[in-house]
Amino acid sequence: MMAILEHQPNHGNLDMDKITLKDVSCTLNDLGEFNATHLWMKAPLDGCLTNHSTSEDTITYMNSIIAETRASAGSVLISREFQAEFPFKCSYPRSAIMSVASFSPREKVIYTRTAEFGNFTFTMDMYETDQYLTPYDSYPVEKKLNEKMHLEVKVKSNDSKLVLIPERCWATPSQDPKDSKFFAFIDKGCGEDDTLVFNYEENAVQRFTLDAFRFLQESTGSTVYLHCEVEACRKGDNESRCAKGCIQDNSRKRRSLETDSTIMETVSVGPLTAEDIQPQKQ
Repeated sequence: MMAILEHQPNHGNLDMDKITLKDVSCTLNDLGEFNATHLWMKAPLDGCLTNHSTSEDTITYMNSIIAETRASAGSVLISREFQAEFPFKCSYPRSAIMSVASFSPREKVIYTRTAEFGNFTFTMDMYETDQYLTPYDSYPVEKKLNEKMHLEVKVKSNDSKLVLIPERCWATPSQDPKDSKFFAFIDKGCGEDDTLVFNYEENAVQRFTLDAFRFLQESTGSTVYLHCEVEACRKGDNESRCAKGCIQDNSRKRRSLETDSTIMETVSVGPLTAEDIQPQKQ
């Protein structure tokens, strides 16, 4: 996260050689720059004594710029001047809805959601094989019925302890995640389809496979879109949603797709089409 401080004209007596974050080893010289009016520093999310707090919707990181004044520069050991402290914080959203268009994808779109000063980037990809080396980058992708689909959801950030869980994943015959016609294959972090292979562990990357299918009462060559609602947490927080994994009871209500748009966002990749016609012998 980045902090910007206007040191002129109100804080003109700061000693630029002695500016740090809360961890005195994290200095302006190493992590930032300054000019005649402003200074800016990058604070790592998992270092330099950065603290965090977690709410239902966001993870907030906090640190401070600590500065000595030039008036205290008379001794290299002691000072009787107050330190100047400039606290700052950055909040990141924890949830997003992502889509990968079903069996005949088109073009991947990555949506980055920003809250206050920061952002996490959530992505969803479909890969060519179970080695997860080459994602499809051109859509639609054609899949035969019952052919394996190799899917990946991921959160990217500067916090090495950030993990995510696919809370719910579902398919629709249109690219609208709120389509009333849907098939859920992950719900509350639990697999809901017999062909799903999903071994959940707390990680920033989650992978699973699913056999291709089609919706009934849809036109030949119709598309299927896949969507996932994901939630980010910090690893090691035993009370977080990610730490709980699959929840098979009703202690946590399913979030409605009508959730406030300030919490949920959509990422799409697709569409996909399934070959659903099999020639018959005459």
